[in-house]
Amino acid sequence: MAKGDIYVKTGSVLTLNCRMSQGPHDLGTVAWFRDNEPVVTSAKSENDVDQQPRITVETEWSEALESRLKIFSARVTDSGNYSCVPTTAKRASVIVHVINVYVDSLAKLVDPLYKLYLRFPADFDNYANNAFRACANISPQAVQNPCDNVASL
Repeated sequence: MAKGDIYVKTGSVLTLNCRMSQGPHDLGTVAWFRDNEPVVTSAKSENDVDQQPRITVETEWSEALESRLKIFSARVTDSGNYSCVPTTAKRASVIVHVINVYVDSLAKLVDPLYKLYLRFPADFDNYANNAFRACANISPQAVQNPCDNVASL
């Protein structure tokens, strides 16, 4: 499993792989956890043949034991500390951050404006109103996004 943190956008597919090479028969099975709670896989709907489950786990035994957790259409609530736990080996963990792109874009606008407020509170209202107005009126034909200038403060 990857070390460190993993960042994915909402709506994307998150795939976590866990591979143990001691030999599959010695390792037993693999369980997946998020924040120390078992990951619950989604059942396939009998009514919709084309739709796949949102959360799946695939485990294969070959020269190694490999387990793959897939989360389709990732949500912010899917963020957390994921662990794969073989029955007879050490757990491996990674922290997953599912980021809402809209919120991230808004933060790029709000954070510089807050910094500006701290530096120039008297002029802030006029500047903030103009910045928000410019960002709200972005046209597809615009050569440069006016929000880019706000984020570079």
